[in-house]
Amino acid sequence: MLREGAIVPRVTVRAEHSDDGRQADSAEVSPPPGLRSAERITFFTDAVVAIALTLLIIPLLESVIDSEGQGHTGHQWLVEHGGLLPGFALSFVLIATFWMGHHSLYEHVRALTPAMTWLNVLWMFTIVWLPVATAITGLRTDRTSVSIYIGTLVVTSVTALAVNLIVERRPVTWVPGNPPTGRSIGVAAALSILYAVALVVALVIATVAPEGQRGNAYYALFVLALTSPLARVLRRVLSTRPAATRP
Repeated sequence: MLREGAIVPRVTVRAEHSDDGRQADSAEVSPPPGLRSAERITFFTDAVVAIALTLLIIPLLESVIDSEGQGHTGHQWLVEHGGLLPGFALSFVLIATFWMGHHSLYEHVRALTPAMTWLNVLWMFTIVWLPVATAITGLRTDRTSVSIYIGTLVVTSVTALAVNLIVERRPVTWVPGNPPTGRSIGVAAALSILYAVALVVALVIATVAPEGQRGNAYYALFVLALTSPLARVLRRVLSTRPAATRP
């Protein structure tokens, strides 16, 4: 308790929110004129990817419900519907991989050009469509089902590459002090090429293989094992910045 007449030290707290400070902070957070903030579309994209991953499981759940209604055992379900599992697992991994590439790029992006916005919308469309393409692979394998599934992957990767190319050439879209590393553009380019190669190889297999072996067409996706070495080469080719200026 303070005694009457006691001297109380006066503490002055000075606010560091000057007009100049507010303008500087705003300049770092707000996108440049004519561009859109990347924050909201990034959150929206994350939600779309989560929904797409969830949609992959629906055909499996429906098959379990149908088997339960017919009194089937777990073994009978596996015999009858087990062929859906590889497609589910593959598509889950591919969507997750696409999302990680998207996340890796957008960590360095603070603003979107109109072209980037629409390309991102197209990218989301392909991600949401992929569960449908996955369900189609559960049907009899032919050129159409192969084209739909792997063709979707081609469009997704090419769209990601297009966004990477814009970001690489538009420093105004970068987070201040945190420019893109260039790794994303190499990976996106490598995936675009390899998915296109896989599509061609898969279509050849689906055309010439006997009907019972056409499912082997999807083994063409093993060319993705070449992603890392090809990405390193393409990064040096596509990056417009001198190597010394890359993070």
